[in-house]
Amino acid sequence: MIMIIRNGHTTSFHDENHKYYYDGEVVLSTTQAMEVVGLRKALPNTDFIRQRAEFGTFVHREIEEFETEGKRPLSAEGRFWVKYGHPLADKWECEVMFGNADFAGTCDAIGRNADGSIILVDHKTGQVDENLVSWQLSIYYRGLVFAGLIPENAPVSLIC
Repeated sequence: MIMIIRNGHTTSFHDENHKYYYDGEVVLSTTQAMEVVGLRKALPNTDFIRQRAEFGTFVHREIEEFETEGKRPLSAEGRFWVKYGHPLADKWECEVMFGNADFAGTCDAIGRNADGSIILVDHKTGQVDENLVSWQLSIYYRGLVFAGLIPENAPVSLIC
């Protein structure tokens, strides 16, 4: 379980059931919220989908270990991040969790460009639907503003 306390509220993510909680109550994940409003179709619960999700989790862990411990990634996706993603900003906070009474999520990384503008990153290991990713990162932006982690109306670049 990962837990953060911010502004007197607790947001947590439980690995064992893959659910987010806000002040002890289950809330939708960003992806589930997108499904509810029709922005994204729910994926079938198949072995292939589970394998892709597990691989995505592995790559996320590799990138976080690179950023926090300097450990070099093994996967091609992780090595791509080291070469092209990491140099984009001078400060990274991997897996920044936020939540409110409606939904919770985890932004893979927040960085700053040399000009001080903010970069929000979501790592993808499969096919990318740019429209969906734009929505997802926009939702992350709103959640991060709500949580007080980034200022309202800050210049932001969205990267996947």
